Amino acid sequence: MKKITEDQYQVCKVNGLLFDGKNVYKGLNKKVERSAYSGRSYIRTRHNVYVTEGSDGIYDLMLEFEKKGFGEIGNSK
Repeated sequence: MKKITEDQYQVCKVNGLLFDGKNVYKGLNKKVERSAYSGRSYIRTRHNVYVTEGSDGIYDLMLEFEKKGFGEIGNSK
């Protein structure tokens, strides 16, 4: 698990990269949905947010979205 900032958490939330281990939400990214059945993809603690990393993790997906320009909230074009 890797710690992310609140801004990165918002990017993940907007782009449907978060899976809590229980509910499959509408708008969930297809890659996350496929790998979601192996466990949860993020944990929100009192002070930090942790996401999975590696080839099936969402940390790499989040970095891809930031590189493509989806990093700013509301900037999906």
